[in-house]
Amino acid sequence: MTRTRTWNLIIALGVFLSAGAYAVPAAYVGPMGNSEEPALRPYKWMLHGLKALAFQTVDAIDNGNRKTPILGTTEGLRGARRGAVEVGESCFRGLRFSAPPHAHAYRKTGSTNQVIDNDLLLRNVADYVFVSQLLVWANGHEAWRWGALIWTSQKVLDHYPAVGSVEQERMADKAKMARAMQAKAEAAKKPMTRREAQAAYIGDRIPQRKKDPYKGNILKLVR
Repeated sequence: MTRTRTWNLIIALGVFLSAGAYAVPAAYVGPMGNSEEPALRPYKWMLHGLKALAFQTVDAIDNGNRKTPILGTTEGLRGARRGAVEVGESCFRGLRFSAPPHAHAYRKTGSTNQVIDNDLLLRNVADYVFVSQLLVWANGHEAWRWGALIWTSQKVLDHYPAVGSVEQERMADKAKMARAMQAKAEAAKKPMTRREAQAAYIGDRIPQRKKDPYKGNILKLVR
């Protein structure tokens, strides 16, 4: 198939899907009173999948290093596997024009990942196949050996962590508190407007005027 025919098929598929979106009712009304646009759902779901891929990978690395420092980084490949599954499931849901997910839904895994993680055999096979196939791009001849090594290190982290579960929870709470304090500090650095500064200083005594008296014809203030 030539490149021109391939692009023609992609464009035709996009037009077909966009036309089919008009039969899908809006899922919500936005803060400005505008109805949700169903034709954008494939893009919303794709963005959701990419967010899930990044979050699951970083979160797995964080959890792995709480179990065993440095060696726990291999847990990130398991998170990448979960994220890759989320990308696939998100694309499928987007093509079906399913209702868009809420803002922080990417922090939780979907139904496909839940089925994989709840089945012992399926989870182990998925972890090994993902790691080995990912390493094929680097070294196809040794991918299965490195995949087995990383898979084994993940099993060691699961069953023989260097840090106990109680200490892991304490470290997680400490990291969460540090992130909250950092977010609060970043918010405090944001410059306030004149009205916000007045409200913070004199509270309810600030004059409730919709129009700024210092804008427009300021000669009126001479009275």
